[in-house]
Amino acid sequence: MPDERGLVRRAAAGEAAAFEEIVQMHQQGVYRVVLGVVGNSFDADDLTQETFIRAHREMGGFRGHSSLKTWLTRIALNVARDHLRRDRVRAVLPLGRREEECLPAEGADPERCLMSRQLGQGLAGFLAKLSERERVVFSLRFAGGHSLPEIAELTEAGLSTVKTHLYRALAKARLVLRREEDHE
Repeated sequence: MPDERGLVRRAAAGEAAAFEEIVQMHQQGVYRVVLGVVGNSFDADDLTQETFIRAHREMGGFRGHSSLKTWLTRIALNVARDHLRRDRVRAVLPLGRREEECLPAEGADPERCLMSRQLGQGLAGFLAKLSERERVVFSLRFAGGHSLPEIAELTEAGLSTVKTHLYRALAKARLVLRREEDHE
């Protein structure tokens, strides 16, 4: 793994290759976080790009008080929240494959593709029922892989608040799963 501080220093000095390496290292994680907040792949693609544009402009301001991943995730959350406020979009998290990636190609298993699409739609429906804070915490924890203390830092909320939002989201998930079991 490359030296993070060295990469940041070189990127802040204008070295394009260093910034490109930062993007390659963190693009998927940023995308997952943004997707978890805004809920659709088209906006998530644009907002991921906007996140890195903003990070590039502010690279000289990175002081290393947190990890680069945390700093980028905080920028991504701000970009996504700005988007939601600006466009008043109802956010959901369609996990699973994007539809365009799920078109049965030669040799692909169409049943698996359909199951993946149905799972994404079911999860999107569940997450639409969560409050924005529950959805952000759930997304950061399970799509972003962040620890609870990291989520508290990213959302600028207390650890107990983060735990409460995650507990509520998981309680709602259990309720949905019980209902699904009852219908089978």
